[in-house]
Amino acid sequence: MPQRRSIMFALIAALCVAAAPMTAPMATTAPASTQPAFLEESAIDLRSLLGDPPARDSAVQQVELARILELQAARTPAEEKRCQDEVAVTVFGFTGQIGPWFTEKNLPVTAHVMDDAYVECKVFSKAGKAIWNRPRPPYDDPRIHPCVTLDTDGSYPSGHGTRAMVWAHLLIAIFPEKTEAILARANQIGDDRVIAGVHFPSDVAAGKILGTQIAKLLLANDKFKSEFAAAKAECLAAAGSATAQPRLMPHAQVDVTVLQWAGISRMP
Repeated sequence: MPQRRSIMFALIAALCVAAAPMTAPMATTAPASTQPAFLEESAIDLRSLLGDPPARDSAVQQVELARILELQAARTPAEEKRCQDEVAVTVFGFTGQIGPWFTEKNLPVTAHVMDDAYVECKVFSKAGKAIWNRPRPPYDDPRIHPCVTLDTDGSYPSGHGTRAMVWAHLLIAIFPEKTEAILARANQIGDDRVIAGVHFPSDVAAGKILGTQIAKLLLANDKFKSEFAAAKAECLAAAGSATAQPRLMPHAQVDVTVLQWAGISRMP
């Protein structure tokens, strides 16, 4: 089911063509006042990178609204809980894909570096929300009932979609062997915002594009690379410790009674 939904999101996003900017009856979300630590705000031309979202009266947006209603009708309690758990998601939302040792407690340096990356995400995603000021789905169709708190800032691009993809690419730079699982989780975090009823599929698609570009720029930034190297070393050390094989008891020391109880004959 998740795979089918991701495919549907991709199909809908492919329909999204350049549309005339729209005027939305909601408060404008201003870009963050804090300057990003690594990237200049001019580093990304959001209009060129993302293009305009579908217009409110477009056929594409109607398809998107219909899809959100379909997902809402099929939404399970487990999906609702997952959406709610992801509202304040951090990079440690990828623990299931990396390993149980991948926690903030074990990785304070990594937590700090990934938080810095999130600040970069927020600057650019909030700037995009201010540019387009797209109303969120329930404002356009009252039949949509979100299972999470409905934010009042702009819908396009998705902040969750953006930061999930940034974190995914940074994690892949550390754990390339886990690329498929990491990307699947990033896509799930973004797509869950559509299931939750607070984003259009095109919002999430734009967030993924933006997040990929932010990650690319961060990984090429000398200042960030220095910090990221420390996080990578910390992660790899923790991974190595977690996968170290425990020492086995010498065969001669195995209690004969235990072997006999288990129906195992001692080897000569």
